[in-house]
Amino acid sequence: MQKDGAGTRLADRLRSQMQSERHEIESVARDELNKLASSLRAESKTALLSMKSSLADAVAVQITALSAEMRQIEARQRRWPAWTALGCSVIVLTALALLWSVTAWLRSDLESLRAATAHETAALERLKASTHGLDLQSAKEGTFLILPAGFAGKPLTPWTCGSRPCLKLD
Repeated sequence: MQKDGAGTRLADRLRSQMQSERHEIESVARDELNKLASSLRAESKTALLSMKSSLADAVAVQITALSAEMRQIEARQRRWPAWTALGCSVIVLTALALLWSVTAWLRSDLESLRAATAHETAALERLKASTHGLDLQSAKEGTFLILPAGFAGKPLTPWTCGSRPCLKLD
């Protein structure tokens, strides 16, 4: 079967019309896709800016909180040397007070010992004066009463202690 000229023209026209409609549909679809892409880009930029702003706000809040916490930590760290110095000062002052009180107690004890020694020395001098120079001496042979150096008279015993006469008591 042969095709006549009118059928071919109709087919060419239909092909041409379909091609032009296809170009028109592609053009409309391209335009719509471009509009959609522009709209999506704009929405994406808006969402991105919104997220950046939200993140910046959240980061700023965190930075503020961390800065406040760091200031508190630094303040506590600055207080530790003061507390340590205060504790050391209390210990040193307590030790000094204790040493001062012990020194005062020892000084008063020494003064009382000196007073007691002076009292006993005075008592010994009074005793020597009342015994008229008599002395006691212990030796391995026994205990002797030593008579005064200027004792005149006949010796009572054959014992002598040094150059002075003495009496054996045991």
